[in-house]
Amino acid sequence: MTVDIESMLSGPSLERYRAFCEKHPWYREASELIYEWDQQIKVMRAQGEDLDSLYEDRLALPVDEVINFAKDVKAHPDVWFHFADYVERQKTDPDAEFDPDWTSVVGPFSNWYFLKRGKPPQIGKLFAGRGIILMFLRGELPSLDGKEARAYALRMPGTKE
Repeated sequence: MTVDIESMLSGPSLERYRAFCEKHPWYREASELIYEWDQQIKVMRAQGEDLDSLYEDRLALPVDEVINFAKDVKAHPDVWFHFADYVERQKTDPDAEFDPDWTSVVGPFSNWYFLKRGKPPQIGKLFAGRGIILMFLRGELPSLDGKEARAYALRMPGTKE
């Protein structure tokens, strides 16, 4: 992911960025970490290094990582809201979709979750984590980190023991 810092930090873009940082305290750090990873990847490419070396496993995340993601989302009300809102709207409209801000909040938060741990973004592997959150909010799981959540995550593709 390439971050165009010049366009991000000028004019209306800068104002939107500042407003987003105020609403989502983790966003500024996420932006900085994305820029750092972008620079690291450019260096690796220039040196002919294999980008696969950045990943512990290209196909799956440890179940504990998936569960920790779900717990981290709950610890951030500005992100948790988007999951809770979706579940609430599904009660009256089973075909409801995620709100329009979903992508601009949950995507960067998911990237930040990995980046703050010194890992490259792997949001595609968080399907099970998002599922745990939604099932918990629907009352289908008693907790985000219990044996039921763990068993669910391990049944999902992209999760391993």
